Amino acid sequence: SNERIRNSFLYCFSPREGMEPLVRFLSKQFILGITSNVNRLMWEHWCKEFPFLSPDEKVFSFHILSFREKMMKPDPRFFEAAFKQASRIYEMRSARKLQPEECLVFDDRQENILAAEVLQMHGILVNERGYRDIVRELRHRYHIAVDLSIFEHLQFLRGLKPFSNLLE
Repeated sequence: SNERIRNSFLYCFSPREGMEPLVRFLSKQFILGITSNVNRLMWEHWCKEFPFLSPDEKVFSFHILSFREKMMKPDPRFFEAAFKQASRIYEMRSARKLQPEECLVFDDRQENILAAEVLQMHGILVNERGYRDIVRELRHRYHIAVDLSIFEHLQFLRGLKPFSNLLE
């Protein structure tokens, strides 16, 4: 039925275990944005089902969405748009300009990481990795300390299906 097809399409995504507390923690220290190849219907559904993704929650400072931008990742212009948004916000909060090499992109597709790296941004591939691996890489590669106590309440998230990337 049409309803079954619609539901299988809308419910193909859910945040990976540990990602919500991780991004909430990181949002207190960094400017976070979402870059996603998504259509309007799916985006509205995600924001309803996972409110921390929504602009209303203010976990993410900006949202670069393919249905709004009229382009898709891995087009480097997609990451340029994200960098412009991050730069604008950074410059309002800081006395200096943001540099691309100060930006870190999380994505589940290697070609998207490579597109961001063309612009001198750093990337972390998150396809099947859990939050522990990502936290380890943040600590060792980028010297970003993450307090593991933010994951204390994971029993509430265990029922969610795995998804294909961190911020998409």
